[in-house]
Amino acid sequence: MPCVIKFVGTAIGVPHAADGCYLRAFDPAPPPGSTEYDGGDLWLTEDLAEAKRFEEIAEAYRFWLTEAPYPFHVRPDGKPNRPLTAFTIEVVRV
Repeated sequence: MPCVIKFVGTAIGVPHAADGCYLRAFDPAPPPGSTEYDGGDLWLTEDLAEAKRFEEIAEAYRFWLTEAPYPFHVRPDGKPNRPLTAFTIEVVRV
């Protein structure tokens, strides 16, 4: 059954513009020639009809775990750099 990703809030509880919005698109790539990682580009929507659709719940969660591209794929603590995991999400069936 199709589903979408809805942003509940940040993982640390700080208010963010994404709160309550749906994922429209995400590009984890940094700007060309960048030497620092900015988290990629995140497009949001308040309109459920514009939200990115996933066929399965597991597919939506795998997308949430998208890693930043090399050489930004590892955080300073050695763990995978997964920008979307900075947010608490809800996968909503549509």
